[in-house]
Amino acid sequence: MEKLDLKGEWWVPGKSEDKIPGELKFNPQGESCLKLYKSKGNFDEFNKSIKVVLGETFKNKKLTILNCHPKKAKRYHSTDGDEENVISTFLIEKVFLGEHFKKGKPKFDKIRFKFPYLVRWINKETTSINRTKDNKKREITLDSYSKKMELRDVKINIKKTAEVNSSNSLFSSRSWGARDKVYTEVLSQDKITSKKANKILSKLQGFLSLILNESVNPDSIEGYLEREKEKPPKRVDIYYPTAGKGSEDEVFSPFWVKVPFSSIERGLSDIMRNWFSLWNDCEDILNVYFGVKYRDLGSMYPHNRFMNLVTSLEAFHRRKIKEEGEDGYLKKKEWKKKKEKIDNSVEKVFPDSPDSEDPLGKVKNNLKTGIGRSNTYSLKDRLLDILEENKFLEKKLGINRKFIKRVKGTRNHFAHISKSPEERMSWEEIGKAIPKLRVMLEACILKEIGISEDKLQVSPM
Repeated sequence: MEKLDLKGEWWVPGKSEDKIPGELKFNPQGESCLKLYKSKGNFDEFNKSIKVVLGETFKNKKLTILNCHPKKAKRYHSTDGDEENVISTFLIEKVFLGEHFKKGKPKFDKIRFKFPYLVRWINKETTSINRTKDNKKREITLDSYSKKMELRDVKINIKKTAEVNSSNSLFSSRSWGARDKVYTEVLSQDKITSKKANKILSKLQGFLSLILNESVNPDSIEGYLEREKEKPPKRVDIYYPTAGKGSEDEVFSPFWVKVPFSSIERGLSDIMRNWFSLWNDCEDILNVYFGVKYRDLGSMYPHNRFMNLVTSLEAFHRRKIKEEGEDGYLKKKEWKKKKEKIDNSVEKVFPDSPDSEDPLGKVKNNLKTGIGRSNTYSLKDRLLDILEENKFLEKKLGINRKFIKRVKGTRNHFAHISKSPEERMSWEEIGKAIPKLRVMLEACILKEIGISEDKLQVSPM
C-alpha cells in the first residue's frame, strides 16, 4: 500500500465554514498523522479526539479520515509577534480518498483488494502470442481467468487479467506492454461496512499468508459506490495501517510449506469456506501463529516463540481435534461413573472439610480439580496424536516421539521453572524445534480446512 502526503483544508462535519489548512501523511507500516494549522484558535479545541474529519486537497480530491487522536499541540506566534497560532498533530487510523462520509460510516457495494504474490501463484496464462499464416507478423491475444466463490454472506471473485500499458512492438507480451494483474473482489447482499471490510481483509490476509508462506499485506484497497444506472460505480481508495513485513530468521526457519494453486483450484470454494469458519472459531489461535511466524527480527525471544507455538498446538487440538468435554482416555459415560466413585472417596477422606479457604478445604478442592482433569489428554498425547494424523512430519522433518518428549519437558520447565534442566532443550535445540512446531501447527490448520498432505510442498529452505 502506497504512502500519502497530501496538503489541503480540513473540517469537522457540519462546520465546513471553519476550514483549517493542514497536511496528511499516511504510512501503512508506520505512524500516520494529520497536522492542522490554526490561527487565533482555542488551544483546547485541538486537545481531544475527533471521530470524523473531512478534507479536500488543493487538487480538489475529497477525503474522509476516521478516528483522529491528539498526539501533541503547540502554540507559536507569527513573525510580528501579535498573532497566536496552534499546530496540532493527530494520529489517524483510516483514510478514504475520493468521497466525504459525514457520519463516519462508509458503506460500499463492492470491495476490491490487490495482494502481492498472486500473479505468480495463479499460474494461468492471460496472454498468448501467435504467428500469422504468412509468418511475418505476431499477434498477441489478451484473456482473463476468474475463480468465483460463494461463502455464507459474501461472494469472492479472484480475477487475473492482462492489462495493456502501451502499444509498442507486437514482438512479445513484455515489449507490447501487457502485464498480468490479480484482483480479489468481494460482494455482499448487504452493504459492506468499513468494519466488515476489515474483518474480510484479515481473513483473506491470513489465508494467503498461510498458503503462500509469505507475509501478505494488500497493495491497494478500493471501495465502490453504485450511482445512477448510466454512470459507472464511484471508486474510493481505502487506506488502513498494516503490519510490517515480517521476516523469518534462517537459523529458525529451515523448512517451509506451500500450497500450489493448481492443487486446490477445484476445491478452492470449499477450502475458503472452511477457512472463514475456522477463523471465526479460532481467531485467537491463528493470530498467535501469525504473530510468531511473521514477527520482526529481534522482537520475540526464542523461548517466547516456542511457548506460543506449543500453547497454540495444544489449544488447536483441544478445540478442533479432540474437543474439551468429549471422550478422553475413557469414554465419556464410563468416566462419569468412575469419577462419581472417586468423588465419594474424597468426601470420605475429607468428611469435615468444607469447600473453603482453610488448608484442608484447599487440598480437597485441588484434589477434585485434578480428578476432573485426569481424563483429559495431556500435552504429550495431543502432540503424538497430531503426529499420528500427519505421517509426513516424521518422514520429512524428523519429528518423532523422542522430539515430542523433549518438547513436553521444555514446556514444563518454562511453565513451572523446574529444577531438572536436563529435561529441557538447550537454546540451540529450541531454535531448531521452532520451525518444526510451526509446520506441525500448519499441518493441523491445512487439514482442518480440507487441504490434504498430497497437496502440500514441504521442503527445506
